[in-house]
Amino acid sequence: MITCPICKTEHEDNVLQELEIECRFRPIEGISQNMVRYQCSVCNVIFGPMDMLNLDPKKLTQAYLDIYSSGYHEANSTNLEFYLLTTLSPIPGQTFINFGGGGINTTSQRAKDELGVTLINYDPGFSLNISLPNQKIDGIISNNVLDHLQDPIKELLFMKSLLKEGACMTHCSDGFYYLVPFTKYHLYFFICESFNYVTKAINMNQELIVVPSYADASKIIKLSQIKEE
Repeated sequence: MITCPICKTEHEDNVLQELEIECRFRPIEGISQNMVRYQCSVCNVIFGPMDMLNLDPKKLTQAYLDIYSSGYHEANSTNLEFYLLTTLSPIPGQTFINFGGGGINTTSQRAKDELGVTLINYDPGFSLNISLPNQKIDGIISNNVLDHLQDPIKELLFMKSLLKEGACMTHCSDGFYYLVPFTKYHLYFFICESFNYVTKAINMNQELIVVPSYADASKIIKLSQIKEE
C-alpha cells in the first residue's frame, strides 16, 4: 500500500499511475537515479520519488549542500521575491520571512531600502545561525520551496504558526505545474486541484495572484487565515 502524503488516501501499488524519468542531477548514495513518481487518483498530486520523500532530513540537507558546493548556482530571483513581498501589502516597520531563502540573497536589502521592512531569509536546512523572531510576524513568502519539502502540510502549518492574526503568506512555485520533473529534488507537483487539499488541511483560504512576465513558468498562490466566527 502507498499512502498519498497530501490527501492520505491509501492505494494499492498496482493501481497508482507511475511516472518514470531519469534524474539529471548528481547521484546521492542509496538513491536511485531512475525515478518513479506516483499520481494520486483522488487529489491528483504527483509525489515522489519515495526514497527521497523518506530520506533522513539531515542527509537531504547534506545533499543540497553538496550541490551548491559543487558550483551550482540558481538564477537571481530578487525581482520575483520582491514582487511576492508586495502582494502582502507591506507597511514600513513590519517583519516578514523569506522561507527557504537561506544563503546569499539580495531581496532583504531591497525590501529594507525600498519598503522599509525587515525580510528575514530563513531556511530550516541551511540557516542554522539565523533565529526566528520571538514575536509573531507580518507575513511569509517563498519561491520554489513547497515542491521541495518532504512534508509540505507540516511545514505550512509551522509557517502559519509564525503569523500574526490576519497575516498572510504568498508562495510561488513551478511545482504547481508538472514542470522540471528531471530532478529528484522536486518531490511534489501540485497539479489540478491538489493544492486545495493542502489549504483545507491547514485551514486557510487561497487565491491566485497575477504572475509577472519574468516568472511565467510559475504560479503564485496567496494564503490567508480564515476568520473565526
